[in-house]
Amino acid sequence: MHKWYDGTPRAWQFKRVWHLEPAWSDPDNVYAGVEDAGLFRTSDGGVTWEEYPGLRGVKGDLWQPGAGGMALHTILLDPVDTGRIFVAISAAGVFRTDDGGADLVAEEPRPGIQIRASGP
Repeated sequence: MHKWYDGTPRAWQFKRVWHLEPAWSDPDNVYAGVEDAGLFRTSDGGVTWEEYPGLRGVKGDLWQPGAGGMALHTILLDPVDTGRIFVAISAAGVFRTDDGGADLVAEEPRPGIQIRASGP
């Protein structure tokens, strides 16, 4: 459950895919960011998908959609450390995992920080 626009509890729904991010080293390994704020992964080129529910355990019950909804719209994979992933969710913030998505933590705002993707 998360909060709806008016603050009432609402069940999670799968609405649409916002972002697909293939792994640096294996094109069959792809991450998907969806609305309502979900992170999925396939390791077989999209035949099957697995959700990482740990993301919603990071105070997901307090998240409330903004005017554009509540989408996981950005996925940044570390080209060197394959377990490190950053994701951003509209109206919820930026989250990081160092173990490939099993455990996620909220990133504290750091004014002036710049994240740039680059190849290995």
